Amino acid sequence: MWSRNMVARLGLAALLMTSSSYAVAQGKPKDKKGEKKDEGCKEGSTNLGCKKETKTETKIEAAAPTARAAKPEGKAQKGPALKSTDYDRVSSLQIRSKAKRKEAMGYLDELIKSTPKGDKEMPDLQYQYGEVLYEESKAYNNDARALDDKVFEANKAGNKTEVAKLKKKQAEYEKLAKDKRLEAFKRYKDIIDTYPKYEKRDEVLFYMGYNIKELSTSFRTQAEIARGEGKESEAQDLEAKALSYDEKVRDYYRMLLKEFPKSKYVPDALLEFAEFYFYDNDMDSALKAYQKLVEYPESKVYGYALYKQGWCYFNQGEYQEAIKKFVATVTYSREAAASGDKSRVALEKEAIRDIVRTYAKFGVPEKARSFFQKIGGEDKYKEMMVQLGGFYYEQGQYLDSIEMYEQVIDINPTDNDNYKHQYEICNAALALAVQNQPGAKERIVTEMQTLSKIYQDMKARKAPADKIAGAKDVTA
Repeated sequence: MWSRNMVARLGLAALLMTSSSYAVAQGKPKDKKGEKKDEGCKEGSTNLGCKKETKTETKIEAAAPTARAAKPEGKAQKGPALKSTDYDRVSSLQIRSKAKRKEAMGYLDELIKSTPKGDKEMPDLQYQYGEVLYEESKAYNNDARALDDKVFEANKAGNKTEVAKLKKKQAEYEKLAKDKRLEAFKRYKDIIDTYPKYEKRDEVLFYMGYNIKELSTSFRTQAEIARGEGKESEAQDLEAKALSYDEKVRDYYRMLLKEFPKSKYVPDALLEFAEFYFYDNDMDSALKAYQKLVEYPESKVYGYALYKQGWCYFNQGEYQEAIKKFVATVTYSREAAASGDKSRVALEKEAIRDIVRTYAKFGVPEKARSFFQKIGGEDKYKEMMVQLGGFYYEQGQYLDSIEMYEQVIDINPTDNDNYKHQYEICNAALALAVQNQPGAKERIVTEMQTLSKIYQDMKARKAPADKIAGAKDVTA
C-alpha cells in the first residue's frame, strides 16, 4: 500500500508533466578559434576587465564614415530607450492554470511535511514550491493590471464609485501578489542559507536576485506615479527603497559569480552590474562588463551587450567606436532574424536610430546618403537621412540640417511628404535668422516660397487629400 508521501510525489510528477518546460535563458559559451585572450583572461573568469572581440564585431570595421571634429555632447540623450528589462525571466515551472497551481502546492505541502529537513530532496521541494508561488504572484499582478483600462474608462466617465471599487480590487490583487512573492523569497533564502551543496544553487541565487530586482522596478514605477501626483516625499522614499533592493540584488549575484563562474546564469548577473555602472555614469566599468558579456554569444543578452557598448563609447565621446558597435548590433540582429529569431527587431531599430544619432556628432552631410545606404539599404536609408536632419537641427547645426533635408527632397522631387522636409528647412532658416546670420532673413522668404510651390504642385497633380491638407496647414 502506498504512503501519502508516495501518492503526493506521483501526483506532483503527473501535474508537472502537463506543464510547459523551462525556457533556458542561455546556452554554454562557445570557444572561438583564433581568438586571442588578454593576459589573465581565463575561460569562465568573471573578471570584468577581461576583454575579447567577436566575429560579429569585426564585420563593421570598414563601415565607419569619414570623421570631422565631433560636436560637444551638451544635453543630448545619455542612454538608450531600450532597457535590459526587455529580457524577462521565465520560471522553471510554468503552470498557467490557477487550479493546477493550487493542486501543485497541495502536493508539495504534503511532501514537505513528510520529508525530514535534512533530506537531500528538501531543497528541491522548497525550490519547486517557491517557483509555484512566483507563478501565483505573477498571476495576481496580471489580474491587477487587467483592471487598468477599466479604471481609466471609469475615470473618463466620471464614475467615482466604480473607480473606487476597481481600485480596491486592484489593491487586493497587488497585496496577494506581494505576499506570494515574499513567501517565495523566504523559501529561496532558506535554500541558500541551509543547503549550500544544493545542485541548483546557482539557479536559486539567480532567481532570488531577479525577483528582488522586479520588486525594485515596481518601487520605481510607484515613485513615478507618486511624483506625477505631486507626492515628492513619498516618491523619494520609494526610490530609496528601490536603491536598497538593488544592492541586495547585486549581493546575490556576487555570490553567483564567485561560487559558479561557469553557470549559465553568469551573463544575467554580469548584466546587472553592467547596467548599474552605466546608470551610475561609470562608463569605464560599464564598458568592461558589457565587453565581458559578449564572451557568451549564445546568451539572450549578447546583442544588447554589443548595443550598450556603443552607448558607453557614445557617452565617452568616442563616436567612431560607438558607431562601430551600433553597426555590429544591426549585423547581429539581422543574422538572428535570418536564422528565424525575430525577437531582435526592436534592437535593430534602436541601433539604426543610434547610428544616425552618433553620425550627427562627427559625420558630414555629403557622405551620409552613401553610408546610410550601406547600413539601412534602399528601404531605410531615406528615413535615416530625415532623422539626421533632425539631429543636426537639435545640435544647432542649422546649415547641415538644411542640406540634409534638401538631399532628401532631391531623391524624389514629387514625393508627397516633401512638404514636411521643406517645412523643417524653413524652421532651420528661421533659427539662422534668430542668430543674425548673414542672408538668413532673405533665405526665409525663399524657403517659404519653395514650400508654397510644393503645396501648389501637390494640388495640381491631385495628391492624396490628407497630404494636401497637411501641406496646407504648414504653408498657411
